Amino acid sequence: MGEYDTGGIVNDLREHKMMTKIMIKMMTKMMTKTMTKTIPKMIAQVLSLVGLV
Repeated sequence: MGEYDTGGIVNDLREHKMMTKIMIKMMTKMMTKTMTKTIPKMIAQVLSLVGLV
C-alpha cells in the first residue's frame, strides 16, 4: 500500500508540474498578445498627452 501511495503522489506531482508549465505558457501567450495590443495604444496616448502639453 505504502509504495503504491507514494507512486500515486509522484505521478500527481508530475502531472501538476506539466499543468503548471502549460498554464505558464498560456499565460505568457496571453500577456504577449495583450501587450502587443496595449503598448501601441499606451504610446499613442503618451504622445498625444505630450503633444497637448
